[in-house]
Amino acid sequence: MAEKNLVSLLRTKNKLLSQVLLWLQKVNNTPGYEPSLWSLDSHEGRRKMPMTCAAYGCNTKFSAESKRKGISFHKFPLSNPILLKKWQLAVRRASVTGALWTPTRHHCLCSLHFQEHCFEIAGLIRRLREGAVPSIFHFPRSAKPKDRLGRRKRKATIGVILASRDSIRQEHNYSVPDIETLKRRLQFSEEDRAQKERQLRNARERESRLRQMCLTIKKELREKNSLTKQLQKKLELYEGSKSKS
Repeated sequence: MAEKNLVSLLRTKNKLLSQVLLWLQKVNNTPGYEPSLWSLDSHEGRRKMPMTCAAYGCNTKFSAESKRKGISFHKFPLSNPILLKKWQLAVRRASVTGALWTPTRHHCLCSLHFQEHCFEIAGLIRRLREGAVPSIFHFPRSAKPKDRLGRRKRKATIGVILASRDSIRQEHNYSVPDIETLKRRLQFSEEDRAQKERQLRNARERESRLRQMCLTIKKELREKNSLTKQLQKKLELYEGSKSKS
């Protein structure tokens, strides 16, 4: 009986925590942050596996150890297509068909893949800044051309040479993006450039309005100063005529 009450209590606590986190995520409008270590199945009350970083070669899991080290986990910005594309290209993962890998709401990256300036502190929560993009990864280095040429020369038979060529071709396809990926990157660059141009144009318009406002204020100040001098002269004339009389 005590165990059932404890499970029910944990379920209620986890549900409330999830609601608070969802509210914070909507308010901050940033990629999701998940500080809970375990989640409970609402139907069976069973523990699910903790989150694991989706980056290549990273086995960081959300655990008490990672929490102690200050490692946070951040979900992919699925609600922001432009920012999501930046994350996808940065992660450099491909699907089985060779297309650009598409994450789901269950995928996330740990904070080890972001530079320090990508974070900000909001209360007790350490979250990503708006527009932050991961940039720290450890991808495998492709073989150098000299090494590949040396391997070819060491092959003695035609079959081995052909097998070596196939291996080199596969390695080349792995390390060099395909045409579709390059097209997507070009499209993303064009969209990013257009966005930067709009921001620059808006900044220039704001600067022009501020300059015009400054000129108007200066003009008003000059007019008020001139009016003040005129009133001062009239007051002096009035005081002079009064003293004579």
